[in-house]
Amino acid sequence: MEKILMSKQELEKIKRKIKKIEDETLPNLAQRLQNAARDGDIPENNAYIQIHDEMQIYKAQLTRLKEAVRFAKTIKPKGNTIQVGSVVKLRIHDKIKRIQIVSPIEADPLKNKISYNSPVGKQLIGKTTGQTIKINGTLAKILAVKN
Repeated sequence: MEKILMSKQELEKIKRKIKKIEDETLPNLAQRLQNAARDGDIPENNAYIQIHDEMQIYKAQLTRLKEAVRFAKTIKPKGNTIQVGSVVKLRIHDKIKRIQIVSPIEADPLKNKISYNSPVGKQLIGKTTGQTIKINGTLAKILAVKN
């Protein structure tokens, strides 16, 4: 697997998520699962099945997060050049939009967090204030970069 670029803050956030899942979420689910197992026949116990499924989701997330930490490469801020961790202020038509460039692990377009691997992320990496890029055929001007 290739390195996953991320800011130091993003790496620390992922480590906190891992700790919370390991120290709080999974033990809590294990206890709930144990309690649900006492309530009858497991194949027909909806509470048990639901908690078991939730536990599997968290275990998969934990594996994915640990893998991200294992392959993480942190990036140090460089002036006003856009990189992983940068918050970018763009003008698209007459609207102002703020987005943050993050790793694929933390990407969430609904929260304006886009991956450096996304088409827009790839265009923004390395650019500075004042430059323009095309987003879906529309020009977007970089108004500010915060690292």
